[in-house]
Amino acid sequence: MSRKTKNRNEMNKNVFDIFLNYMDNFEIEIDYTASRWIYLNQDDKDWCKGIDIYSQFNLLPRVYSVLFKYNEENYLAITGLGKLNDFDPIIQVDEVELNAGIFMTIINEVYVPLKKNADKYEIYNSVLSQHEDSSYNGHDFTDLKKFFESIYIYKIGKDSLFYDFSLEKIVTYVLYNNSQELYLDFSTQTLNQLNNLIFKVQNELPFNHICNSLLSVQWKDSFLEAYKCIESIFHFEALTDLYKKSNTTLDIYDFTKLIDLEIGWRPKEIDTLKRIFEKVNSTPIEIIKELKSQDQKTMSDYKWFYQIRNSIVHSRPSIEEVFFENSEWDKLIQATIHIIEQWNKINKIS
Repeated sequence: MSRKTKNRNEMNKNVFDIFLNYMDNFEIEIDYTASRWIYLNQDDKDWCKGIDIYSQFNLLPRVYSVLFKYNEENYLAITGLGKLNDFDPIIQVDEVELNAGIFMTIINEVYVPLKKNADKYEIYNSVLSQHEDSSYNGHDFTDLKKFFESIYIYKIGKDSLFYDFSLEKIVTYVLYNNSQELYLDFSTQTLNQLNNLIFKVQNELPFNHICNSLLSVQWKDSFLEAYKCIESIFHFEALTDLYKKSNTTLDIYDFTKLIDLEIGWRPKEIDTLKRIFEKVNSTPIEIIKELKSQDQKTMSDYKWFYQIRNSIVHSRPSIEEVFFENSEWDKLIQATIHIIEQWNKINKIS
């Protein structure tokens, strides 16, 4: 993934343009053409030039995450969240101090907005007028940083459990480890099951859906995002037997992609879901049975599960909207995570 720019003059302009654009219709006249820059020592300049961003993931409109390399070391940046808890020491991911070089790069490469309540008078006095001082030698980046949404930087040790994890998988842990940042009140049992998913499943799940599930503001949306992870394995489940018989040199990911793109074949969801339910143990099934109403007890568990999904996705007279208590939605999501984890442990396709 290439950087947008490594030209420091351009990078400085981009940073201060964020402030200038924010000051539209300000009652005091502002010099928009003045030369302003962030002071960088040699170490800052090296960081600014040497950072190589290789993965980005937008969690929310004002929350971003980034993986980058510097001097052959891996780093994680998280922006826009509140005060974050430390990583478990066994993971070997440690917070490092933000410097001017990292700050300039992250502001340029990622959308980091100013805080919504940023005071324009304070910005004018402490940022946009600073260049008028005869001793001006560039802004201290900390004078600017306080107006932006939070930026946290972590170094991922070479022996870290996360060293080869996808950014989405790492961010899933960050959200799990900082449940105070979540809108929905997930139970400890559901969060613990999520932790198992992160560390015990080696297959490359679409963890972006798990992140979206955790960040949802409605329970039904949270369930639907988690369900998408089950949808992502439909092709694998339906085509596993054919793949084994084909003796192809393709791996199963490329094989299923080829079938999808070249032939346009799609597995029948309800039949594939039945196969998946037949593979998992009783834990998620017992949770689902507990959630079914008395008049639904005779319905197959996989059909009931699929019906819940359809009640959210489709809006037709024949489909009734489903209503659960918060604790019931939490249990349904817990069961969904169980199913995802178990299927992936059974089918080691990575």
